[in-house]
Amino acid sequence: MTRELRSKPSRWFLYWAASLMVLLFLGIILAALMIVRQGYVVRQGIVVGSSMEPHLKGPRLVWICPSCSAEQQFTLDTCVSGKPFQCQACGQTDASSGVDISEIVKLGVQTRPGEKVRYGPTRLFRSLRSHDIEAGIVHESGVKRGDVVVFQDTPNSPREIKRIVGFPGERIAIENGDLFVNGERYCKTMEQTLLQSILVEGCNISHGARKLDANSLEDRALLIQSRSEGCIDNRLGINAHDSHRIVQVEDFGVAIQLAGRDQLAGMDQSGTDPLQHWIIECTLNSAYRSQFFTIALGPEGFTIESSGKKTDVPLKTGSTDSPWIVVAMVDGFLLVGTPTTEWVRIPLETQDANVEAKDWNCRPVVGIECKSGVLRVENVLVFRDIFYRGQLDSPTQEWDVEDGIVLLGDNVSASTDSRDRWPIRPNLSIIKGIVIEPNNPIENLVQQR
Repeated sequence: MTRELRSKPSRWFLYWAASLMVLLFLGIILAALMIVRQGYVVRQGIVVGSSMEPHLKGPRLVWICPSCSAEQQFTLDTCVSGKPFQCQACGQTDASSGVDISEIVKLGVQTRPGEKVRYGPTRLFRSLRSHDIEAGIVHESGVKRGDVVVFQDTPNSPREIKRIVGFPGERIAIENGDLFVNGERYCKTMEQTLLQSILVEGCNISHGARKLDANSLEDRALLIQSRSEGCIDNRLGINAHDSHRIVQVEDFGVAIQLAGRDQLAGMDQSGTDPLQHWIIECTLNSAYRSQFFTIALGPEGFTIESSGKKTDVPLKTGSTDSPWIVVAMVDGFLLVGTPTTEWVRIPLETQDANVEAKDWNCRPVVGIECKSGVLRVENVLVFRDIFYRGQLDSPTQEWDVEDGIVLLGDNVSASTDSRDRWPIRPNLSIIKGIVIEPNNPIENLVQQR
């Protein structure tokens, strides 16, 4: 009778095997954490096209006007070889400019690259916007209407940037420049309006603040005349050769930078003695309407009156050193407030778009008159809303989104988007990230100037 002897593994082997398993386990966990972390890391890219101008700057052609020597910057996507350029400063057309755009791009001269942008993966925004998703304000993907998104058609195609305006199951329409969702006009907030706006005119008071004194006929009024012959239209100055029909824009506004916190808080420069409280009358003149309103600063705050409606806005402490007051006619409403806070929203009367436009050439687009007290103004920025045109420059266009999404570019002349692209609508899976917007939306206008 025999007994079979079996050797036992040594302790060293057991320790080694256990250590290897622990290291392998830790490695798997670390790799998983790295993958998860990558989904929350903010990334950076360079804008290579002009479809989101002027909100995001793409490559530009630098051109010097031979008449006034002013330096011009034109988006490369809108430059046509051999076609004369028109100066944005003096209005002169250079008939001799036979620029070969393809040669300029090859040589890399007389051009400036696109700007760098920061964007976060959708997973990051799903986390940041979790409360808004639960409230139904933001889509479950973490993307909200109006976001500038980074997307990629196929794994091998370059990443592009557009603005998302339509989600699965919606009906999206363009009507005379505005967006409609399921038959209802899409109405932006004050902050969204500024983030999407295009600067028309910038009046920089370079030699100190401009004083508007109710007791002085010379100082009392500040008038801004548009370069578009008295009205604001859909032209974009940095488009060298715009391919779209010129139409007048009704959605526009003005941002007024007051010279110091004292103007908003009713205090003098020392911060102790109250100033005489001021009252200003402001008009916004478009081709079809003239919107008149007053803003009065009193001991308790502001009183805003328009179309017979008065709204009281209490003063808040801790205002910025250079506050802004923003007034805009947009999406059928008159909006008044600061860049981040909407004070009042008043419905505008419906205008008949078929009525022949009035002659506003002799009237300012924006008029500000001080009726009482003294107002010191540092900057005035006139801006307009995005004006979308449909396919083949039609005023209307509609989409049944079904399972896809609708993406549009702000610079309609240079954007290949849902208006004439993608016979089959792309879905949300192509979105790789969302561009991080500035904390103060007024920066969008300031940077354009």
